[in-house]
Amino acid sequence: MTIIAARNELEDKVGILIQEFEEKIEDFFSYIRQSKEGKRLVVKMKSHVSENEIYDDFAKIYRRYKAIYISKVGDYFFKETRDLVEKLCDDFEDTMREDSFVHILEAPSYIYLDTDNFEIAEIVFFRFIEFIQSLGFSIKSQGSFIQGLWIRRGIEAIKKIGNSAEAEDIYRKGKKALELATIDKVQSEVNKNNAEAAAALFTALKDVDNAAMNLGPLVLIKTNINGQTQAIVHVLSTEQVLFLESRPELLNKPSLLLESLDLSSRETPEV
Repeated sequence: MTIIAARNELEDKVGILIQEFEEKIEDFFSYIRQSKEGKRLVVKMKSHVSENEIYDDFAKIYRRYKAIYISKVGDYFFKETRDLVEKLCDDFEDTMREDSFVHILEAPSYIYLDTDNFEIAEIVFFRFIEFIQSLGFSIKSQGSFIQGLWIRRGIEAIKKIGNSAEAEDIYRKGKKALELATIDKVQSEVNKNNAEAAAALFTALKDVDNAAMNLGPLVLIKTNINGQTQAIVHVLSTEQVLFLESRPELLNKPSLLLESLDLSSRETPEV
C-alpha cells in the first residue's frame, strides 16, 4: 500500500509539473501575440514568407523573452525548450490557425418585469439564464439588480462560433423554441433542451403580464394587446438593434417597445 501511495503521489506531482509547463508555454504565446515583434510575425505567418524566415524571427522573440523573463519563468522552462524552438513555432502557428476559425459571439441581455414579487422575479431570472445556457451560451456576468420594478441589466452571455451564419441559426432556434412554448408544442427543429428551457421560462412568466427581455437581438415581449395578454418573439434586424441601443429605456416599457419596433402585428397566441 505504501508503494501504491508513493506512486500515486509521484503521478500527481508529474501532472502538476505538466500543467505548470503548459501554462508557461501559453504565457509565452500570449507575450508573442501582444509584442510588436510578435504581431509582425503573425502577419508573416499569414503571408507567403519562407519557413526559415519565420523560424528565425520566432527564435529572436524566444531569446528576447528569455532575457526579460528568465527570473520570473525559471531556468528549467528554457532548458527544456532550447532545442525545441522550431516545434514551439509550429505550435504557435497552429494556435493562430485555430483562432482564425473561432469567433466569440457576445450577447448582452436584459430583463424587465412589471412585478414587485421578488420570488417570482427571481424564478424568471434563473429560468431565463437556463434558457440562454440551453442555446449553448456561457454566462460571463449575471448583471446587476436595479431597485423599483424588477430589472436586471448587464447580463453578458458568450459563445464560440465559427461564422455569422451559426449565430443566426442559434437565434432562430431560440425564437422557434419560445414560439412553440407559447402553444405548448414541440417540433423536430427544436431540441429537447431548448424546448424544455423555453417552456420553463414561460411557466415562470405566467403571473407577469408585462415583461421584456432580450438575448442579443432575440427579444421576448409580453404585454396587453387589445385586452389580451400576448407574447411576441422576434429576432431584431441590425437597424432595430441599433435603434434599441440608442433607446434602451424602451425595454422597461413593453407596449411602447412593441410599437416602436413595429412588432405589434407579430403577436403569438394568448399566454
